[in-house]
Amino acid sequence: MRHSAECRRADLFPPTPKHFLFAHFGGGGKTPPMLAIVRRLVARGHNVQVLSDLCNQKELEAEGASFACWTGVPRRSDKSAAADPIKDWEVSSPLTLLARLRDRLFVGPALAYARDVLHELERFPANTVVTSEMLLGVMAAAESVGVPCVALSANIYLYPLPGVPRFGPGFQPAKGCPVACGTPWCETSVSVCLEKQRPSSMLPARAGVASTLSPF
Repeated sequence: MRHSAECRRADLFPPTPKHFLFAHFGGGGKTPPMLAIVRRLVARGHNVQVLSDLCNQKELEAEGASFACWTGVPRRSDKSAAADPIKDWEVSSPLTLLARLRDRLFVGPALAYARDVLHELERFPANTVVTSEMLLGVMAAAESVGVPCVALSANIYLYPLPGVPRFGPGFQPAKGCPVACGTPWCETSVSVCLEKQRPSSMLPARAGVASTLSPF
């Protein structure tokens, strides 16, 4: 009912068309929610461009969005296991997987993601950038040019939030001594793993973005 009411209001008071640039990593769990949002924005008359992997091109264009491909980061050409850049089945522990995500997605390629987004914003001046909460380089690029950025969290929330279990072990609030003692250790291990590469990758990424923008 609420969705129908929103649609009726949109018909009576059509919004001024805006330009949305989606910067998307072709991870399976994040693609359907992104497609749903793109579909609704296009239906409301907005202009949507998606910077993503080649494996998502047909789906995006079918929803009425324009498509652009990553150039500075490894591109996933199809959805086969061989084309998966993470290959999570190869690792032996959750912390090893987290380190791989950090190095190959969250932090390691941050500067490359930022440069691609800045290049695309020159071709497609967007009112808003929409990305995954995993792509920190995209956020740095949007911040550097003053474009509002929305981080779409379609899976487990990565950042600390009051009353919500921390990313990593997913423990509920402690009710006994063993859990109460183990929870801080697990959370600290996750935090240390995520922070390990940040100074060597994110700071140069933000500096690199700033130097790219110096003429402006």
